[in-house]
Amino acid sequence: MLRSIIRCRGIRTGLAVIGIAVLMSLAGPARATDFMVSNASQISSAMNSAGPGDTLIMTDGVWNNQHIAFEGFGTSLNPITLRPQTPGGVTLNGSSTLGISGDWLVVDGLQFIGGTTSGTNVIEFRGGNGGATNSRMTNTTMIDYNPASTSTRYQWVGIYGNNNRVDHNYFENQNHNGVTIVDWVGKTGNSTGSNRIDSNYFYNMPSGGGENGWETIRIADSANSMTHTNDVIENNLFYRVNGEIEIISNKSGSNTYRNNTFLESEGTLTLRHGNNALVEGNFFLGNGASQTGGIRVIGEDHTIINNYLEGLDGRNGGAISISAGVPNSELNEYFQVKNVVIAHNTIVDVSDAMIKLDDGLGSSGRTLLAENVTLANNLLRNSASTSDPIFQGGEGSGWTWEGNIAWGKPLGTGAGNPGVSNVDPLIALEADGLWRPQAGSPAINGGAGDYSSLLTDDMDGQSRIGTYDVGADEVSGATITRGPLQIGDVGPLWMFPPTALTGDLDGDGFVGISDLNIVLGAWNQNVPPGDPSADPSGDGFVGIEDLNLVLGNWNAGTPPTANQRIPEPATLAVLAMLGAGAILRHR
Repeated sequence: MLRSIIRCRGIRTGLAVIGIAVLMSLAGPARATDFMVSNASQISSAMNSAGPGDTLIMTDGVWNNQHIAFEGFGTSLNPITLRPQTPGGVTLNGSSTLGISGDWLVVDGLQFIGGTTSGTNVIEFRGGNGGATNSRMTNTTMIDYNPASTSTRYQWVGIYGNNNRVDHNYFENQNHNGVTIVDWVGKTGNSTGSNRIDSNYFYNMPSGGGENGWETIRIADSANSMTHTNDVIENNLFYRVNGEIEIISNKSGSNTYRNNTFLESEGTLTLRHGNNALVEGNFFLGNGASQTGGIRVIGEDHTIINNYLEGLDGRNGGAISISAGVPNSELNEYFQVKNVVIAHNTIVDVSDAMIKLDDGLGSSGRTLLAENVTLANNLLRNSASTSDPIFQGGEGSGWTWEGNIAWGKPLGTGAGNPGVSNVDPLIALEADGLWRPQAGSPAINGGAGDYSSLLTDDMDGQSRIGTYDVGADEVSGATITRGPLQIGDVGPLWMFPPTALTGDLDGDGFVGISDLNIVLGAWNQNVPPGDPSADPSGDGFVGIEDLNLVLGNWNAGTPPTANQRIPEPATLAVLAMLGAGAILRHR
């Protein structure tokens, strides 16, 4: 299953440009020294000498009460790395903490198990060199790092600075007040966002009993909510994450929430503060569990497309819940919903309303109905046990309804609206466990309006063609590249081997130079006659999408020979170079 895609649609890059970029990315470091270290003090000493391309290797074993300051300056092609002798071979516990501070630093393969702090965050992207930039925490686990009292508040991971990445980590059983991962945008001078949280596995977070502050991911806070931070939160799995109503709490602007899976989790993806969020291609699978929810909408200029929501309990009044607003709202209150597009989503079997139009109206000073909302081409079928209508609540001025199909319960607010067709969508449960339109479905080629500027593919990663189908699924025979995430798609690669190794084109169990050569060898060719194995995107053409699938999963798996590694920052540099040298080509 797809781990990470950087989309560059419509761009085809010249082979010479790619070859130069790849050769530069594969170039070895100017110098590379390994430092063996056995405690936090030795790490600090080694960092006084370590430079770009160097690696600090932690001796395997238990590290107790170690406060690590990983502070230094690598480069884009040659970061400084901190890792154990073997992946997962170092266990930090007691009061151990980690600070990452500087530029182009990578922490890879650690374990934090059974420790606690008295209120200090466990891992922070800041320290003596300020907030970290261009740095990464990957392949790391954190389990049961809890205080004796559940009311003791600290965060497990605090991100400061810019252009950092937290990926392929595993978080289990955080049972105290405090957020699992916070991006503290605005808390340090250089903390302006563009951070990425992806491919992580969050498991078994118990309920906070209704107490605030138990989010799993929070981006910024109300004080900084009017800033635009451009964070990307994608390809994460949340399984039985029950801390509070906000599993994800968005509190800044221009963030993307894409291709995440929420499985049997008691809460919602909440756009709490801030504007201009993109919520795209997420799977909310409640399996009938109590208090499971979907998407909660507050603020302006949001786009909510291609999401699949099924078997939810409708926490917060509906699978998609649009909030009423407060006049002249303070930053920590409820801004009126304005200029929001909710299109091409599929909602199936919810024990509540499917779309709530005015959540909270009349409470907490909320008297303003949402304005200028577009509900378009959503497929809603409800056979769950509920007396609630499909659409519930009042709409404000300037709403657009078109192309929606709703069936199974009374339409409520949507009754008599020409933008809602009350017809059976003819969907069936298929082998992959998802409800999809069948032959003769009115959803097929049934979309109204033109939303091609917002979406060009569907929840499966398949291209939308002609008149778009209603709902999140475009009926297609093309290769499915996305779907609900499972164990093996997320978390540390050493802990959860991939179920399907995207980018492994030669089938040797490792994504490396031979896979890259397969793509380059068929570059710019149609398939056929080009090599089908060079087209993992399945779009019939060997180009930038296929290169991204290889580079996005580079170094995954078990190397059959010496590990030729491109660090993540180098991958990003390669893609930037590709963009700079791109040649437009129209198919």
